[in-house]
Amino acid sequence: MMEFVKYKAFIGIDTLFDSSDADDLLNSMSVLIDSVDNGEVIGTFDIVTEYINRTPLYYAVVEIPKWAETVLFIKFAEYDWKEIEGSTI
Repeated sequence: MMEFVKYKAFIGIDTLFDSSDADDLLNSMSVLIDSVDNGEVIGTFDIVTEYINRTPLYYAVVEIPKWAETVLFIKFAEYDWKEIEGSTI
């Protein structure tokens, strides 16, 4: 069995986060997800949008094996990651 954790981090609002920022983050996160792939179960990553008073807020949501969370914290230290869910597969 493998433990997974899901983290969420605020990454910006529409005026501070543009498509090139999203592309850079997606590419960097793709490298992380590929590096923790053990051939059986792979992590996931998504950029989600939440609205407060019609202002879009962008969040990164990543689910990775528990053993890889330190890599996430080091590689993406500029974000404040909050654990939102844990699971066992």
